Amino acid sequence: MTRCCKTNYFYKEFDCSVLVNTSYNDKKVNQEIDTLVGTPFSFFERIKMSGVGSPQMRIRTASKEILSLLNKNTNRNVANIELRPKGIIVRFHSRLENYALVIPYFKLSLFKGEKDSSAVFCDQHKITFEVYNKQVSNFMKRLLSEKAKQIATN
Repeated sequence: MTRCCKTNYFYKEFDCSVLVNTSYNDKKVNQEIDTLVGTPFSFFERIKMSGVGSPQMRIRTASKEILSLLNKNTNRNVANIELRPKGIIVRFHSRLENYALVIPYFKLSLFKGEKDSSAVFCDQHKITFEVYNKQVSNFMKRLLSEKAKQIATN
């Protein structure tokens, strides 16, 4: 196990990207998420930004660890992304469990694949999404601009 940056909690993950089960309201997990990617935007900031969440996006492929969780599910594999001040949270469901992949902006890599796919990379984690409408495409562009703003300020 390796130490996650800036805290004393230990995870099986590398450095600062964390894949956690968020089905239960655990204060330590919530604190760790807030430490990594910042607290959620306020109500007025959300309105000013025209929302901070993505539309539901279909998952095309994923890394082994995430794929093993998704393969337990018989439903369609979908996820959404939440913007935070210092990073993003990719949330998805497997059976009755909710999972979150917490990625700080400095670890985030975005790739535009084929004409209808985009990928989110962080250390050993990867999720490729289908870009099937203009809303998903616009959100990915917005995510890229938010990352650029955050990197420019640091």
